[in-house]
Amino acid sequence: LEVLITQLEPDFRRQVAENLQLPIDSIERLTHLAQIEANLINTLPACEHPSEICQRLSQHDLSTLLLVSVRNPRPLGQIIWQYLTTWSKVKSPLNGNDFKALGYKPGPQFRILLETLMAATLDGKIRNRFEAEAFLAAHYPVPGE
Repeated sequence: LEVLITQLEPDFRRQVAENLQLPIDSIERLTHLAQIEANLINTLPACEHPSEICQRLSQHDLSTLLLVSVRNPRPLGQIIWQYLTTWSKVKSPLNGNDFKALGYKPGPQFRILLETLMAATLDGKIRNRFEAEAFLAAHYPVPGE
């Protein structure tokens, strides 16, 4: 039903969704879809790296991304499909336990390390554990070494 309702003018989507007694999350998604869609249309083409695309798309739930991709099959839908099928499944070569083993103290920096490794992995700068450890040593040396 949401896909069909997206074909209506944005001003009518909420009313139709409420009349059909769709769940609240569907009503909210349909209400804000035009704004999200416009934002993605304006920002995604300027992204130069997969990590930038992932950062923008990870802010949205699967249903919203699917609605946007159905309404905009090319090139936006293709980018979203690439994100859903490939980039969103990429894992960092290292995790918090690995950081501890390398001598990093647990804390807020773990998130920074993980996000940086994920971005470098998505962008093809890191392909394995060895390269990830070298990347960390070069960019985030363990304090006290």
